[in-house]
Formats: sequence, structure tokens, C-alpha cells
Amino acid sequence: FNLVVNRSYDDFSIKIFNILGKEVYNENVDNYFKNSVINLDLDLLKGTYIVNLDMKDRVINIPIIIE
Repeated sequence: FNLVVNRSYDDFSIKIFNILGKEVYNENVDNYFKNSVINLDLDLLKGTYIVNLDMKDRVINIPIIIE
């Protein structure tokens, strides 16, 4: 899937957790420019996951469902 953030950031982290809370993906992004596309090509099993974006000034949690 693709991730697009509507602000520029010097750095932030992307973490993905499965429904049991186990971290299944972790990436640090440097020098992100507003509306750039981050392609996350992951081989995840079917299920519900939480995408955690830690942007220093805020943390956003986004649930996703892989079918």
C-alpha cells in the first residue's frame, strides 16, 4: 500500500503492529516532502494491523485490514 502525509517532516517513523501488538514492520523516514508517496510493499498475512506514525509533534494510529 501507499502512504502519503500532507506535511513535510525532517524525520518520522512508521511502525506496523499486528492485532496482538507485535511489531511487524519498522522504518525511519528522513527528509520527507509534503505529499510524497511512500510505497510499503509488505508481505502481510490477512488480518487487522495498526500503522503507527510517530512524527515527534504527534502520533497517529491508522487501522488497516489486509484481505
